Amino acid sequence: MNYGLVIYAILIGHSDKEHPLKQRDIRQLLKEEYGYNVDRETVRRAIEDMQIYDLPVKCSLNKRAGTDFVMTDIYYDKEMVK
Repeated sequence: MNYGLVIYAILIGHSDKEHPLKQRDIRQLLKEEYGYNVDRETVRRAIEDMQIYDLPVKCSLNKRAGTDFVMTDIYYDKEMVK
């Protein structure tokens, strides 16, 4: 299943620049509101796809141990829509 639209709806309803979400927050909301249990990679891929298609979604990348990066501070950017 493609969870991108559901994740996008979560970002619209639950985030903004002052209230960003972490991947774990998105995963928790997917489970609580929709009954979907997804892994971190599913969320990451969905966010990357949104950015490829220029949807108003922003995030930060934080380097972890090794060469791994983690997406954090993910939010729907209402300013891009105006």
